[in-house]
Amino acid sequence: SSTSLANKDPDTRRRALGLELVNLRLGLAKPWLTHGKIMTGARATLPHLSALVLQAERSHLLVPIHWSDTFAASQPQDALGPVSFIVPGVAESSEAYLITLAGPERLRHWRVTGGIRVSIDKLPHDAFVLLTDDRQAFSQLAGYLRRQLPRAARLHRELAALRLQESIQVTQQLSASLTAAHDLQERLGQARRELQLCDQHLASQKFELAYAT
Repeated sequence: SSTSLANKDPDTRRRALGLELVNLRLGLAKPWLTHGKIMTGARATLPHLSALVLQAERSHLLVPIHWSDTFAASQPQDALGPVSFIVPGVAESSEAYLITLAGPERLRHWRVTGGIRVSIDKLPHDAFVLLTDDRQAFSQLAGYLRRQLPRAARLHRELAALRLQESIQVTQQLSASLTAAHDLQERLGQARRELQLCDQHLASQKFELAYAT
């Protein structure tokens, strides 16, 4: 778009918030993007899913890639799972973590033919997977996440509020019978409740819960 990100209209604000979240994710992956090398990709147990593997010293970062039926990369909004990745060339002493801006989550993993198999119950659309036996590298990553989490949670909340407002505006343009439909009103009500819960977590400085809401 050629419009300034300083504009205050909802579409521009949504773009600005989304870009800031993308930049926070890129900061998370900076050591691998700057000093890493591309390794053999990881196979997934779900169709239309694979992972780019970046190695920096003793740490491997998996970047999940979602493919459409036309083999173009796509980005789902809902979490996928359960799913496993088989990652070649990883030390057996490595630990595995699901990495989002909400923080790291330890994952089950074990040695199989062809590499290390990592099991994930739910794979968020914005997640990475880290395999490492380097405690210092993990500590640096965890420190970055702690510093950025409050901002990420507030960005996530503002984006959710904009999406809710957009949904309300769309429903107001529908016919009265569709607007009054129980399923539609239930979904809008659920979105409002989740936004209120997010506000409560932010007020209590429970940023991890706020981001996950």
